Amino acid sequence: MNGKRVVVTGMGLISPVGKNVTESWNNIKAGVSGIDWIKSIDTSEIEAKIGGEVSDFAPEDYVDRRTAKRTDRAQQFAIIAAKEALEHSGLEVTDENRYDVGIMIGTGIGSISTTVEAVNGFTERGQRGVRVHMVAPLLSDQVSTQVSMELDIRGPNYTVIAACSTGNNAIGDAADTIRLGRAKAVLAGGTEACIIPTVLSGLANIKSLGHVGEDNDPTKVSRPFSADREGMV
Repeated sequence: MNGKRVVVTGMGLISPVGKNVTESWNNIKAGVSGIDWIKSIDTSEIEAKIGGEVSDFAPEDYVDRRTAKRTDRAQQFAIIAAKEALEHSGLEVTDENRYDVGIMIGTGIGSISTTVEAVNGFTERGQRGVRVHMVAPLLSDQVSTQVSMELDIRGPNYTVIAACSTGNNAIGDAADTIRLGRAKAVLAGGTEACIIPTVLSGLANIKSLGHVGEDNDPTKVSRPFSADREGMV
């Protein structure tokens, strides 16, 4: 491996504190917390009731209906952030360079909501309860694959899975891929969307999530691990 210099030329982000890089950074500088009461699911039977959600999110605002229907929430975050990063970088993907651009995006349990939906559907209705568009979203490697399909990028492509260090590992692998000459540019990062009852219950049972203190302020928690969170960077 040579010492080729690798630099970040563009960024994309959708997170609990903002739906793009500028909004997120401005909110962070202003001290705006992304932690709040969980609103997307019923938490009445779950000990943990706060989290970092991407609020007021409608995938149809960012991708077409067909893509929204066949993708998991984590995959949608990846597509949205990848588009912003590509635009921010100024890189134009063309027929001449699309095989020189790679995609390495990681996730821990990114397709978990679709997996649970499929299991519940089969339990309730058998085979007919599993919708036809569920196969692709179930696969973890579809995080990078869906970005590739959306942006028509055809260089080195895979999904990194390394628990909490997933995003950093993906960025490191991307840098190594460029240094090795296997790609000239790589879209890299991590995505997650696991605020669902099953995951929250499991994390609550091992006491890894925070709880609201006596002042009932969701931005202040009684444990160092503040909350489950989702988004893509």
